[in-house]
Amino acid sequence: MNVISLHNKSRIEKFLRTQNYLNIYSIGDLDKFFWNYTNWYALEENGKIYAIVLKYLGSAIPSILAFCVASETKYTQTLLKSLLNVLPKKFYAHFSFGLAKVISDEYTLLSSVPHLKMGLTQKEQLNVHTGDVEIKCLGTNDINKLNTLYNKAYPHNWFDKRMIQTGQYYGILKDNMVVSVAGIH
Repeated sequence: MNVISLHNKSRIEKFLRTQNYLNIYSIGDLDKFFWNYTNWYALEENGKIYAIVLKYLGSAIPSILAFCVASETKYTQTLLKSLLNVLPKKFYAHFSFGLAKVISDEYTLLSSVPHLKMGLTQKEQLNVHTGDVEIKCLGTNDINKLNTLYNKAYPHNWFDKRMIQTGQYYGILKDNMVVSVAGIH
């Protein structure tokens, strides 16, 4: 198997879409808004991709994203091991279970907490809401409200206020406060 630097969005997306919910953040990074901040690496053989690792460089501390289903762990471990010489000295690691041990001899892991992702499987529920709330597309005037929510509910979040400019951030407001948010990333 060969480790390659991958620049073809369609090949990357085709692989990532085999597990949409698992790879949703990486799929988002294919957007032109994030693309220039990404380096993609793949483990392939005979043109077939077995694993992908993303190095995202769009924030002060880079992020490394490596996700896989349990049956593909060995491929992603192999790819991560081969990338040790190109990983930054310090980064945020977003890994599937079992992958952090691959870098533990070379890096000090400061914390390890589970990160759960949600996926909408019953689209008919989209238009159902109750209560005294307002659902709106968030704009630059809502950044302080959004930061208030993040500081209270998710203090170590990664939010780039440029993302609000995409028009793809929606929030639920109650009593003029953002109480829930969903966005492009």
